[in-house]
Amino acid sequence: MEECVLPESASLCLLGAGSFSRAELLRAERRILSRLDFRLHHPGPLLCLGLLAALAGSSRQVMLLATYFLELSLLEAEAAGWQ
Repeated sequence: MEECVLPESASLCLLGAGSFSRAELLRAERRILSRLDFRLHHPGPLLCLGLLAALAGSSRQVMLLATYFLELSLLEAEAAGWQ
């Protein structure tokens, strides 16, 4: 969902074993961004929690409790170590 270190386009072309050129890669990237209307956003913790809860099939009550703990953890730095 998130890339911390962005690779150079030349590196991506090498990983593709020469199946596309740098110009083709940039053209495809422009096409994808245009299709998305350049609406990109950072996935926050609440979005990730919602996705995980949906995958786990969690009940609404579990989701509300998890949201509560998520909000508490944003207030307390030491809560980052909770499991």
